[in-house]
Amino acid sequence: KPGQVVPTELGKSLLADDGWDPYLEDPATLWMLHWRIASVPDNCSTWFFVFNELGDTRFTRVGLVEHLLAVARQRGWKKVSDASLKRDVDTFMRSYVPANTGRRGRSVEDFLDCPLFELKLIRDVGNSTYELVREARPTLPDEIFAHALAEYIQRNKANANTVSMEEIQFAEGSPGRVFMLDSQSIFERAERLGSLSNRGWSFDDTAGLSQVLIHRRVQPETFLRAYYSA
Repeated sequence: KPGQVVPTELGKSLLADDGWDPYLEDPATLWMLHWRIASVPDNCSTWFFVFNELGDTRFTRVGLVEHLLAVARQRGWKKVSDASLKRDVDTFMRSYVPANTGRRGRSVEDFLDCPLFELKLIRDVGNSTYELVREARPTLPDEIFAHALAEYIQRNKANANTVSMEEIQFAEGSPGRVFMLDSQSIFERAERLGSLSNRGWSFDDTAGLSQVLIHRRVQPETFLRAYYSA
């Protein structure tokens, strides 16, 4: 019905009383939720922009609002106001950066951090400046990385037989970009994709070209079920 909100099949699988992780206790779940928020621009434009389009790894809240306003004007988004963007940026920052508990006169709700800050994707470097951090992400399971790659292939490489490692690391909406993975860890994960995908994919690093070969289509849900049923 119009206006009715119902859980998706993923929501049921994840958060039902007998679901995979109803209390969000597994870091893998946080990585998966971050992927679903930040890998597509449709619903959370600020999240997508920061992790996929922001040119500099260092930024301030004020600078981020200005960047987004410029993007909105360039793309003809007429219903975007300074105030709404500021609120959006504040919400985004509270998603990934722990609250500053040193300020007085704040309510209890101000100290309730979003679980996504545990991913340590954004670092406070002082002077009201923040930094996106590329790391190996040891708490990110290979299955969640593979799930993200499968969704990326569905969206962007539906008829392709290969996807380059450069694209996996740097393309907008790619696992490497959204998870902020360093180059070495991406290559290490790619080498394990063959067994994870039951040989549906394989890693090839010959003739100076590093890429993942797509032998057959693998559904993204395959990797989630493999991880949570283990």
